[in-house]
Formats: sequence, structure tokens, C-alpha cells
Amino acid sequence: MKQGTKPLNLLALLFLLTSVSYSCKDTIEGIKLINYYDACPAFNTDLGDLATFKDPNNLFSIRFPYDWDVRESFSDTLYGIFGANMLGSSSDIEKLESISAVAYQTLDSLEVYAANEIRGLKNEANIKVKQVGRTVINGNKVIWVLFKSKEELTSKGNLVIYIKKPSSNIVFILQASVYSSDNYKERLCNLKQLLNTFKLSSN
Repeated sequence: MKQGTKPLNLLALLFLLTSVSYSCKDTIEGIKLINYYDACPAFNTDLGDLATFKDPNNLFSIRFPYDWDVRESFSDTLYGIFGANMLGSSSDIEKLESISAVAYQTLDSLEVYAANEIRGLKNEANIKVKQVGRTVINGNKVIWVLFKSKEELTSKGNLVIYIKKPSSNIVFILQASVYSSDNYKERLCNLKQLLNTFKLSSN
């Protein structure tokens, strides 16, 4: 040891290491995790009767209002679904709201897959990532990201949720979008009523 230097206090070193570890777990792609999803209320807006849609491969189910326009898509093994309130917003795009659920095959963990997705969003010129966080939906740990995007005619507020069982090679991506940036956070909170109906099969 050089003359004049003092040994680093062991407690200070442990505190430093703990702080670094805690900080890493509390960020994704340099963005601090917050609890927006759990804190924002799902308003008691009556969405009417809901219809349940199930993946034909029995991977998941999700519910949409009966008066929403719902479209399904199929690939060789995976399934996607998109629903929007087209009837109630046909004359005003800024009232348009939508939810989609798609599945992709991946060998990445939930954390790695979500981090790569968020990194890609940050690199898009027309996208501004606002918040990221973790929560649990119907017993499944998820990672979510809130961002705004500029479209040709308007702007959108988006909430994307990544879900993946640890033993599975399929990641599920839910996306809620509201057109127009006015009160987009509150409007996305209201769509939690539908996002929270998403359930993975127990198989």
C-alpha cells in the first residue's frame, strides 16, 4: 500500500456495492423503473358487455367490448389479435383507442427481450419513451413501457406490456394505444380494464 493511503472502510464498500446492484435492478436501458401501471386507476367507465377471444393454440385469452371491431391473424404456429373502438370513433380519429395482443418466439429471457425492445424504441426518431416499470398481471410478472409516438395525422400514447413464462420460448406483447396526446395517460389507465383480462393458459 502506498504511503499516505488509507484502507477503504469495509462498510462503505459494502454500501457502494449494494447501491450499484440496487441501481441496476431499478433501471432498464438507463430509465428508472416506476409504479405507474399499479398507481394509475382503472376508471369505472362502463365498457359494456365483453366478449372473450381465445388463441386457437390455447396459449392465451383476452376480452374486448362487443361493439369493438376485432380482427385476428394467424401464422404457422402463433396468433395475434387487434381490437379498436372503430364504431365510436369513426368520425373523430382522436377518440380512437385500441388494444393488440401478439405472440413471438424467442430464446431470450423476459428481461433481455424487453430491454432490447425498449432500446429500439429509444432509437426511433418519432418515439419518446416516457416511463418503464414492472408489475404482475394475473400472476405473471411483466415489464411495461409507456411512450408517445408521432403519426402522420396525429400523435399516440402507447402502453406496451411484455409477458413471458420463464420456462417458455414465447413472449406475449400487449399494446394499448390512444390517439391524440390529450390526457393520454388517463385514457390508457382506463384501458387497464381490458389489459387485465389477458390470461395465459395454465398448460
